[in-house]
Amino acid sequence: MPLKDRMAEAMRRHPKLKQADIARACKVSTPSVADWVNGGTKSLKPEPARLAAKLFGCDQNWIGTGIGSPGWHEVEATPAAADPDAGLMTHASITPTLAQALPVVLRALSGIPALRWPAVQATLAQAVGRPEDSDALAAELLRMFDRAGSQLGGASPNQDGHGLPRAEAA
Repeated sequence: MPLKDRMAEAMRRHPKLKQADIARACKVSTPSVADWVNGGTKSLKPEPARLAAKLFGCDQNWIGTGIGSPGWHEVEATPAAADPDAGLMTHASITPTLAQALPVVLRALSGIPALRWPAVQATLAQAVGRPEDSDALAAELLRMFDRAGSQLGGASPNQDGHGLPRAEAA
């Protein structure tokens, strides 16, 4: 069976998937998938075949070369499932939103005694109101953290290599 027929069968079983979704899942370009579908390509390389088999719930050898049987099994082949970069940390049900994470971060920052907390709050408020100035405001926050670390007599997160990069002098 030609690749274009195998792709047609796989896509019939998963009608929600578009060629762009398949390309993203298989880590190839959308024009490559178009070639698979229209007969411009006769077989798949091993890695795209593995990813396509995972996406469609079929045998890798069958989807890649046409040898063997499809061996269909149930999978949830949706556009969201087609994103190979979507891991547990990006899953909407467990990833905290900025609104959920920000209070935790702010509580942690407020516990740094040498940090001028009103200045930090004012800078964060500016960042919310002026997102176009976020780079400059982020640099200002880093300078504040560096000063706080110096005042504590210890290494700030920027000095010991365990935090954000050192802010450049403005």
